[in-house]
Amino acid sequence: MIITIIWVLLFLYIPCLGCAQILNFMYTFRNGLFMILFLLGYFVFSHDKVQEELEKHNIVLLIAAIVLFVIEIQKFWRKSFADLKVINNYLVFLYGWIMMLAVIANFKGRTSTPPMKLRNIYELLKKSNTFRIVKGEPYHK
Repeated sequence: MIITIIWVLLFLYIPCLGCAQILNFMYTFRNGLFMILFLLGYFVFSHDKVQEELEKHNIVLLIAAIVLFVIEIQKFWRKSFADLKVINNYLVFLYGWIMMLAVIANFKGRTSTPPMKLRNIYELLKKSNTFRIVKGEPYHK
């Protein structure tokens, strides 16, 4: 049985749900959750292989996130989001986790552009009126 990256990423929801319950101050500062999300983003989601695997499943993740969104809205309609029953509900975390994976998956191919070289930026600024204004020359010649 081969465990693919997508299944590992889906099951990382469980430690995030657990960490949301520790180091919890006033139910608004979820330091345990923030810490694990930062570490996962830095050590896991920054790898190209992980992002490519998510990109393969971008439509499925987006559909799952939309379905979970509809279920969550139906379940928690007209309830205060600050209520502990809502904040600590597993469905809220599951929706957030799947939506986060869907956002990463859907924006992977659309935002990864090669960085501009300094010379290209200099040429772009030279063509614009930026240097004329800095030198004190009139805006229109």
